[in-house]
Amino acid sequence: SGTTPERTMSQQELVDERFVGLSKESQFCPLDEKTRLARPDLAAEFSSRYAAYKEQLILPLYKALAASDHLCILVNVPEILQSGPAAYNDHVELIQQVMGFCSPKRNAYLDVLKRFTKFVGKVIIDDAYRPGGVEKAAFVATQADRIRPADVNRLRKLVDNLRHNCTRALPHLGIQMESFTCVAVQATKPADDDQLHGRLMSGSTATAPEDPVVEAYKVSALPDEWPSGWNPDDYVFPDVWPKFNQNKNIPPQQIGLDRIFNYLIS
Repeated sequence: SGTTPERTMSQQELVDERFVGLSKESQFCPLDEKTRLARPDLAAEFSSRYAAYKEQLILPLYKALAASDHLCILVNVPEILQSGPAAYNDHVELIQQVMGFCSPKRNAYLDVLKRFTKFVGKVIIDDAYRPGGVEKAAFVATQADRIRPADVNRLRKLVDNLRHNCTRALPHLGIQMESFTCVAVQATKPADDDQLHGRLMSGSTATAPEDPVVEAYKVSALPDEWPSGWNPDDYVFPDVWPKFNQNKNIPPQQIGLDRIFNYLIS
């Protein structure tokens, strides 16, 4: 339905509020061969709904990507570890699809056209006619304040490894890539070796967004590399409320966004 479900949602809330499709009335899902043969009417209806979903949502997104020359890929490492190996595999597959679609198709004509569009810009050349092809990609480990400060280097190493697994089999010649860690809106402060201060969203000490900072809570240590297999319960990185200033003219505390911005525009 367009947004990520909250980790605290019950199964019934997921059933009531989440759907796959353009609306609750036009949902669809994959059907096995036995069901397709037994219910050709249902298979045809789901196929039609999927075609509409792809036409209205997926193709416009990929057309926009096709006209891009810079890409910023956000990777939430704590959430992947908390979700298990299936989440890691899903991330790799999705990023491979996006990077494969956006890889530049090199030839002399497009090279000249791309240089030309950098001068005349998007104002007079419609997206549909821009050559596209990503030239630079930033792989960004987000929410770096949900981990122990001592694990920042491990966090970047995990993103480097994921980036390698996503791109090693792709024709990405000419794409410059680099990994970063960042905190878009700082939500925690260091407390101890394996503890942070923050306002927890859930659990026995859950708070409201405007409540004072709670007592320190424990977080898991990051692994040195992605495990070959693990249980979601092996890692715990509680969700915390971000801190915003009452004076909205003063931006919230952030870490690392300037480096990503400078890299992408340079």
